[in-house]
Amino acid sequence: IIRFGYTLTGKKSHPAAYGGEGYEVDKFDPEAISYQWDCLMGKLCKGNSEYLGKTFEGILFDSYEAHWSNWTAGMFDSFSRLNGYDLRPWIPVLTGRYVKSVAESEKVLSDFRRLCDHLITEGFYGTMQKKANEAGMVVYAEGQGGPVPACAMDKIDVPMNEFWTPDAKGRLTKIKLTA
Repeated sequence: IIRFGYTLTGKKSHPAAYGGEGYEVDKFDPEAISYQWDCLMGKLCKGNSEYLGKTFEGILFDSYEAHWSNWTAGMFDSFSRLNGYDLRPWIPVLTGRYVKSVAESEKVLSDFRRLCDHLITEGFYGTMQKKANEAGMVVYAEGQGGPVPACAMDKIDVPMNEFWTPDAKGRLTKIKLTA
C-alpha cells in the first residue's frame, strides 16, 4: 500500500517586500495565478492606468528559484487530457518503482514531466502574459534553467538571461542580457 498526498513545496517568495512574504503560489493553476495577479498587479494597474504601457511598461520574472513543483489539484484530469490515458495505475512510477516494464514506466515519467512543463508554461507564464498584455504591458523573464521549460519562451515577450562573472577583485558580478 502506497499512500499519497500533496501540499505546498514549502518555498517562500524571496526576496520579498514587506507584506509580500509568503508561500509560492501554485504555478500550475491558472485560477490561482489569476487571483495572485488580481490581488497585486491588478490593483497596481487600476491605480496607475495612465502609466500602463509607458512608464509602467512590463513585469519582470527574475531567475526562477522557487524549485520544482510536481502536483496540483486536477493533475489526473490534466494528465489524461494531454496524454490520452489515466495516470492512476502508473502512480507508483512517481516513487521510483517500475510498473509493467522499465520502458513503459520511463514513458509515463516522460509524459508526466512533459505535463509539468505544459502546466507551468500555460498556468503560470501563459496566464501572466495574458494578464500583462491585456493591461498593455509586456512580460520580461529570465526563462532559463530550473523548472522553466523551453516551451515557456512562447509566453515571454522579452526573453532575458543572466550570468555571473568575477570582477577584477574576484567578487561575483551579475550581468543581465536582454533580447
